Amino acid sequence: MYARRLARVLLALLCDHYETVSAGVVQAPWQTAFVRLGDHCLTCPTCRVMDDEGANLGLPCETHDRLYDAYREAWTRARVAHRRPAEASA
Repeated sequence: MYARRLARVLLALLCDHYETVSAGVVQAPWQTAFVRLGDHCLTCPTCRVMDDEGANLGLPCETHDRLYDAYREAWTRARVAHRRPAEASA
């Protein structure tokens, strides 16, 4: 159930991503990293393995870990960059 819901959310996000790209809008680095992570999770056989009840087994995947770390770093950089102008004006 959870995997299906996650897949729907990621598919909606990826559809938005492709609409954005086709419109010529530039994405932030954290958005690009998230889309890469989503693309991987939707297509990787290791990441998609489920038990008999449909729950994801959470098997280790080096590519997932690398993409997730890249996404977290990009998100952290974006948050820090967003906070700096507010701190400078205070």
